[in-house]
Amino acid sequence: MMIDREALIKDGRVLHTAFTDFGAIDKEVAEISSEIEVLSALVQKLVDENASTTLDQTEYRNRYDSYVDRYDKAKNRLGVLREQRQLQELKGDILSGFLFELGELYDLPMVFKEETWNALVDHVAVHEDGRIVFAFKNGTEVTEML
Repeated sequence: MMIDREALIKDGRVLHTAFTDFGAIDKEVAEISSEIEVLSALVQKLVDENASTTLDQTEYRNRYDSYVDRYDKAKNRLGVLREQRQLQELKGDILSGFLFELGELYDLPMVFKEETWNALVDHVAVHEDGRIVFAFKNGTEVTEML
């Protein structure tokens, strides 16, 4: 990993930029927030109209239910988007920490740091034939023989 450290850091920065690009999510959040405002206004207008004039109650109920259904779907989507953004922010923070740690590794021999190990390694599998497979969190696997 020390040999390819600079390439890993460069690739990591590209990933970090991707994780922290919230443009598409923020745009959709703004659109849905606007839709929610419009739907709230439509519901209020419909309720006011029903209170001040005689409306067919079946038609009123159908329109009201339609607005509320659209509102509920928009609120649910907004929640999903906010959760997705928060998760992306967390992944960006984790990756940023990893890149910082990787940037601090200059000389061999390195002192084992549990934090670095936990940031890099997903799991290790030891096989009966003496193979040890290190699976890293970025999807890379390294096989060593005992």
